[in-house]
Amino acid sequence: MNRLFTFGCSFTKYNWAMWPEIMKLEYKPDVFKNYGVCGAGNQYIAHQVAVANQEHKFTKDDLIMICWTHIFRKDWFRPTGYYDPNDIGQLGSPGSIDGWECNGNIYNSSSGLSLHMSDVIKIPADFLARDLLYITNTIELLEAKGIPNHQMQLLPLFSKFGDGEDEAFLADDVNHKDISTLSNYLKPLLKTSFEEIVNTHTTWKEYFLHDENAGEYHPMPVDHAIYLEKVLDIKFSQNTMDAAKRCQDAVFAFFKTKRPMVIDKHPDYNVLFQDQNTMKPLDFALYLDKFS
Repeated sequence: MNRLFTFGCSFTKYNWAMWPEIMKLEYKPDVFKNYGVCGAGNQYIAHQVAVANQEHKFTKDDLIMICWTHIFRKDWFRPTGYYDPNDIGQLGSPGSIDGWECNGNIYNSSSGLSLHMSDVIKIPADFLARDLLYITNTIELLEAKGIPNHQMQLLPLFSKFGDGEDEAFLADDVNHKDISTLSNYLKPLLKTSFEEIVNTHTTWKEYFLHDENAGEYHPMPVDHAIYLEKVLDIKFSQNTMDAAKRCQDAVFAFFKTKRPMVIDKHPDYNVLFQDQNTMKPLDFALYLDKFS
C-alpha cells in the first residue's frame, strides 16, 4: 500500500500503541495517518473519513481501515470560541478536537451534553438508524471509488456499556424495513467484535491478578495483533509481534508504579498518562517503531 489511513475512537488511538501502529510497523506505508480520537462516535468517524477523502484524494493504492464504535455516542460540532454559559454543553469536561466534542458513551460521560442526551433520549433504535446511515454511506463511498478498505468494531455496536445489555431491545428494531434496508453491512461488521475473537481482558487479568475492578478495558498491543490476524486472515512478522510485546511490557511496568492509583479507584487514565508538571501526554508507548 502507498498510504494507510485509520479511523476510530480510543480503541484506535489511546495512551499506547493500538492496531494502526501494528499495521504501520508491519506494512511500512509511505504515508500513515491515524484519525482516531478518544470518545469519538460514529458521526465523528464518518465525518473524518469524508474530510480525509477530500483532503488526500483516496486512490486504489491506499488502504482505509475504520473501527466503528457503539451507537450510544453523540458527537457535537461547535464553532471554535463558541461559549454560552447557559448552554448545558458547557457542563462537565467534554473532550474537544478541531471544533468537535467527542464525549464517549452518553450513559457514563461526565459531559453535560451527554448527560442531557442520556436523560431525554431513551430510544435505542434511533441511535441505530442514525449510525447505520453513517456506516452505510461511508462504506459505499469507498466501494464506489474502488478504495481498498476494512471495517471493524472492537466495541459492540449495540451495547450501552460494552456488555450487550441493549441487544434485546434492538432485536425487533433490526427487522424494521427502514433498518433492514440499511443493514447489508451490519452482519459482517458484527462478526468482527473484539470480545468474540480475542479474550479481551487476558493481559489485564494477568497483570491485575484477576482484579475485576481495575477499571481499564482498552486492549493491549499483543491483543490488537492477535485480533488483526484473525479478522484480516494475515500473519504478522516476528519483528512486529516482538515489538508489540515490548511495548506492552513497557505499559505494564508503568502501571506497576501507578498501581495504588489504579486499583478500585477507576481513575481518568488520560491523567495517568500526562506529565504532572506540564500536563502534556506521555508518548513513551504511543509509537511501535521505537520498540522494533
